Amino acid sequence: MDGGLGNGENTAPRELIHFVTQQTRFTLINNILQHPEQLPSMYELEELNPSVSDATVYKHIQKLIGEGIVKEVALDDDQRRQGYPWNQ
Repeated sequence: MDGGLGNGENTAPRELIHFVTQQTRFTLINNILQHPEQLPSMYELEELNPSVSDATVYKHIQKLIGEGIVKEVALDDDQRRQGYPWNQ
């Protein structure tokens, strides 16, 4: 079992709830929603979750993207910012 939901078309609400309430994914969703623009970088997500390896953060974000729960946004170099002042 890979923790995914399949194609999403026949996903029961119970399966979806179980998927998004898995502890790490739930925390990452909360991190995203708490960001002022709802656009934290991977670096910010990794820094906000020091007890989780960077690879685990990446894996769970990819699963959330794959299921259409979050969307990946690529910013231009001039739009990128360092740090996470919204959490200080």
